Amino acid sequence: MKKLAMIGCGNIGRYHLDNLMKIDGIELAGFCDRILEKAQSFTRIAGGQAFADYIDLYDTIKPDMVFICIPPNEHGDIEFETIRRNIPFFV
Repeated sequence: MKKLAMIGCGNIGRYHLDNLMKIDGIELAGFCDRILEKAQSFTRIAGGQAFADYIDLYDTIKPDMVFICIPPNEHGDIEFETIRRNIPFFV
């Protein structure tokens, strides 16, 4: 089973969450949003742990893959850290 983490728990993330929940072979292990309550709302739906900081998520969950569902103007540091850690990701 592969561990998947999601960064960004807004409307785009919710769309992907609904579809990811239908896929066998992945564990929805962690969710991250600057507003912790948003990440917690995803854990109530899919399980996993909630985080407000993606570094904490990466260090704790050690995901096999990441869905990055953040606004266009927020891209950059998260992707570079994900690449540095050699984690496959979808934007």
